[in-house]
Amino acid sequence: MNIDHNSSATSNVRPLPSQKTQYRNIHLFIDETGDIANTLRSDFRALGGVLVMGDYGPAEAHALLAALQQSVVAAGGKFPQDLHGSSLNPRTNQSAFNQHRFFVLLEQGLRQWCGSHHEIFGAHIEHKADIWDNGLMSEKFRDNRYLLMFRALIEQMLFIAPELKSKIASNARISLTVARRACHLQNTLEHRQNLEYYGVPFSFDEENGDIVIHESLDQRDLVTILQSSLLEFGGAGSVEVDQITVEPIDYQTGLSSPGLYLADLHLYQVRRSRFGRPYPCVVSRKWQMRYGSDLRHLRNAALAYRRNDFWGTLRFAAPISDESDYT
Repeated sequence: MNIDHNSSATSNVRPLPSQKTQYRNIHLFIDETGDIANTLRSDFRALGGVLVMGDYGPAEAHALLAALQQSVVAAGGKFPQDLHGSSLNPRTNQSAFNQHRFFVLLEQGLRQWCGSHHEIFGAHIEHKADIWDNGLMSEKFRDNRYLLMFRALIEQMLFIAPELKSKIASNARISLTVARRACHLQNTLEHRQNLEYYGVPFSFDEENGDIVIHESLDQRDLVTILQSSLLEFGGAGSVEVDQITVEPIDYQTGLSSPGLYLADLHLYQVRRSRFGRPYPCVVSRKWQMRYGSDLRHLRNAALAYRRNDFWGTLRFAAPISDESDYT
């Protein structure tokens, strides 16, 4: 498997921090494309977003939100309504909003916001194949596909991916903001019995009758995921978890975390680029991975390497394919 971490160039690149720069404050904003839990009908299933490296207090958040708002308005749009995917698609939006101009202005605004004190990375994990087939760990049970992909993404970003890991200080403080999502499952007897048995609250979609889990991931789930990953990869005290938040992306009032709007925009651009309809990039540095058997082997090899188990590293790395899963 070839590993290639690319940084796309722009004509007016901001002054980047030194390659040796490490950040103590790391802020992750994560969203998803939808239909991850269902029967794999969609053409593209991914979750991801942006890593904001550097200080990110109320003043920085306000300035980032202002950059988003100014870019939308200057392109003839309404904030935050025109940040939604339906407005960004030229085929469905017939208003005066110029989507191409918006992305150009936003890229310029983000470069100015970053200056030499921040960096923004775009990152996502795309579903390639399920790893677990049967039992409670099966990706087909409840919302396991989303939860397992989420954990894999966090582990890769914080502990494994060299380009990202090298930017994170050993005593870093991690803040995590995740977009609230509802999980839709087919209304089958098996799904209903499993959810009832494990006490998972759900309702039914009035239009199509699907099962709806209104909050498939909350702060408690995120704490559990981060704790287990930290114990495996970093050890207690390796990084400090500063804040964990699950909130909706608000396209009416604009009161959501600006990082979540960027996360949604990044995934939207990834989808368009995959199908040959790219817009100018929101972030100049991007990283991606695919969820499947190669990822499991890579994770096991990384853990063996951390234990100084040379032969174990080779044994786990041997099955990894030559397909380019990381770009």
